[in-house]
Amino acid sequence: MSDSPGYEFWREYPDHDPQAVVWYPLTYGPLDVNTVWPQAGPEPKHETSLYIHIPFCAVICPFCPFNKFASVEKMMSEFVIAVKREIELLASRSYWSNAHISAAFFGGGTPTALSGERLADIIETCRKLLRFSDDTELTVEGSPETLTPEKLKILRDVGVNRISFGVQSFDDHYLKMLGRGHNAATARKTIDMVADAGFDNVAIDLMYRLPGQTLEEVEKDLDTALRSGVSHISAYSLFVEPGSPLARVQHRGKLLPLPDEQTDLEMFRLVIDRLAQSNFELYTLYDFAPPGRRCEHHVINWHAPQKEYVGIGPGAFSFVRNGRDEFVYGNVNPLERYFDLLREGKLPIDFGVHLTEEEQMARYMVLGTNGLDIPKAPFEQRFGQSIQSVFGETVDKLQGWGLVEDRPDHVSLTRKGRLYLANVGKSFCTERNRMKPHPAGVDLQKGAGQSLIGINK
Repeated sequence: MSDSPGYEFWREYPDHDPQAVVWYPLTYGPLDVNTVWPQAGPEPKHETSLYIHIPFCAVICPFCPFNKFASVEKMMSEFVIAVKREIELLASRSYWSNAHISAAFFGGGTPTALSGERLADIIETCRKLLRFSDDTELTVEGSPETLTPEKLKILRDVGVNRISFGVQSFDDHYLKMLGRGHNAATARKTIDMVADAGFDNVAIDLMYRLPGQTLEEVEKDLDTALRSGVSHISAYSLFVEPGSPLARVQHRGKLLPLPDEQTDLEMFRLVIDRLAQSNFELYTLYDFAPPGRRCEHHVINWHAPQKEYVGIGPGAFSFVRNGRDEFVYGNVNPLERYFDLLREGKLPIDFGVHLTEEEQMARYMVLGTNGLDIPKAPFEQRFGQSIQSVFGETVDKLQGWGLVEDRPDHVSLTRKGRLYLANVGKSFCTERNRMKPHPAGVDLQKGAGQSLIGINK
């Protein structure tokens, strides 16, 4: 074992941690929802992001860890009624009805597994009861097999101005391996179809570190994406989530080995460099966009100082700031329980946490790492202490290892730090949240993941 300075850091987590922290903290318990929101509404300029989780998919991808269900007509019909009821319950609280929605993101699952009419019904309910404006960024996620010209027209007519969908690869071999419901030709045609429908803000997801994949194949996918004219690319290294169908295939020895850690890093360097050549800048842990095309929803959630966001739908998370108090909470995951609570007129909140000041400061840093650049002044204004006085030892170590640069106004990730972003972010976790996994949707659907978050023992 190495005795070099900083060895302890790399011993705490995998040498290259593949799973960054996308919400924080990681430890939750029961939460009284009546303590979350203030009685008086916020100022009119109060900004928030809205996330609506639509958990249905036409095809269940074996690698996906998120809360999702195969499309069933009866369940989808009940879901629309339930999610509209949740929107109404939230809007009855002045805290949310007065907030300005600067970004709305319909994710999943695959929102476009719903019909265009059902999606429009949900969006129009949001617009009627919550404060949208003409410049609100409104994203709907979809998939090549569920997007049609007719559905896209309906979405345009209700104000959707950004479409995002998972391509994952432009290679049929890997699409089949990933269990996707489309082929490469359909992916290319879908990009053209979305542009022809009048959307000039089109985002796609790509994946790398696929079993058996080479650097040359990654570069080919990137080149195809750039030629397609999309305005945003999210690039994900394949992480085989424990409990997912792909993990079971891997366990049975029926999956080719994933590229090793060193190749994974080389692939990420290739992604950063090739996209930068076309003016696509990395601005979160895996999102790339030219100037003016960043996803506002991602910026609100991760860039420090993080703003509030409200999550609607089964498994959705929310972050609320009530004066000096901060709360993170999550909705129930199983659909039937979600339906039952809303039939009873109750908000479907299942768990959460009232953050201590120590956890608030850690959250600023952990999630701020995802934004690659952490400003110092808002931290000091919020907490009355400097980043150096609270996290100086950690920042100094990270700088010594070449992972961050401690500038007068910011703590910024270096090029090396961007490769090890998850390691850097987790170094700011409080003791209570260190070494804790994300409770994944694949577990929460079954209730198994509840033990991870301190609800069921």
